[in-house]
Amino acid sequence: QGTSRSTFKVNTREAMMSFKGRVVVVKDSSDLSIGCGVMKIETLHKVLKASMGLYPGYEPGEDDPALFGSVTVSFRDDDTFDFAYDLEGLMSNCKECGIHIHAGKSCDDHDLVLGHGFNKYVVNDLWTTVGGAYYNSNDDGTANGSFNLFSGFSYEETLGHAVVIHTHDGSRIGCGVLVHDDMYSEEKNVNENLEESNVPAISSTEPSISSPGESEVFSLVASIESYPDYTGPLEPTGTVTIYSNSESSFLFHLDMDGLDPQCTNTSPCSVSIYNGTDCNDVGKTVLDDLEVSGSVYYTYDQGTSRSTFKVNTREAMMSFKGRVVVVKDSSDLSIGCGVMKIETLHKVLKASMGLYPGYEPGEDDPALFGSVTVSFRDDDTFDFAYDLEGLMSNCKECGIHI
Repeated sequence: QGTSRSTFKVNTREAMMSFKGRVVVVKDSSDLSIGCGVMKIETLHKVLKASMGLYPGYEPGEDDPALFGSVTVSFRDDDTFDFAYDLEGLMSNCKECGIHIHAGKSCDDHDLVLGHGFNKYVVNDLWTTVGGAYYNSNDDGTANGSFNLFSGFSYEETLGHAVVIHTHDGSRIGCGVLVHDDMYSEEKNVNENLEESNVPAISSTEPSISSPGESEVFSLVASIESYPDYTGPLEPTGTVTIYSNSESSFLFHLDMDGLDPQCTNTSPCSVSIYNGTDCNDVGKTVLDDLEVSGSVYYTYDQGTSRSTFKVNTREAMMSFKGRVVVVKDSSDLSIGCGVMKIETLHKVLKASMGLYPGYEPGEDDPALFGSVTVSFRDDDTFDFAYDLEGLMSNCKECGIHI
């Protein structure tokens, strides 16, 4: 195969930081040195993530693709980035189909999505097949993979932009807005003080779990449940998150299901922050006096919303901590409610997967590679996520264990 995703243990009395700046040498089976590199403290990346849903106005028929999933964009110091996708519900066997970041900052209306997003003064449009900006789906309509790209824009300039997914003929079927990914966008340099200690460096996939000070928080999240005394047929669930965007604005992001399917551009539904601290006594909205760029959402017969809009305000984001968020249907009836809280950072472990020891695959045998991520919550339950390739085809209910 010529590839290796291996992990092994080294017992040593030396502190890990004593190896900083040392050389690593890779040898072949004849003991010939073939590769070399210098050990450095890894730079923590800035990461954006989009929850993908249906493109505005796209209404799939019974046999049409109805995608869902996520896109993660991880920036390096030079503003190049890794664009990773994990998608389901695509058209089966869609080869070299487009997936791009667009110039628009909304998935609420086709006219707001605009075209490819790139800085024409710095780079040509690389959101093309030649540029590598495409996905290949499997027989079951799933696709996961990644590519590297440079758009000429920084992490901050890409924040809030729309990601669009196309079919083989260029039709737009999916859309999502890029927001801060708190799990990986930890901006404190947790390795700064390690040079004088024997404490192992913290991996870039494991953010600090100490309670953040309010000056360090750039997001608040509310878990939405049914509004008190609401007895209608809707069962709203999901989250509303606000992300600090600049000194005078923040991004308001919905990731929700169980909503009113009749929310359209002619009959929009709304979401707002209220000055109350309890869903049984919400008070009055605090957004009335703010310049709100579209505090509405749309579902287009789906009953789901992955929407992001911008709020311009003179208030500090933390002034909304503990306040109530109210979600309404197309008749302006309150159907959902939640309280804004500081989101708890999870502990995250990651394994790069390779061949099992002693397993030597033949020409037609599976030779897997990929990764497994385990994200722990405060109660020690965890989410076990895998992203694998090179497996046996159509392996149903096959085991994967710690």
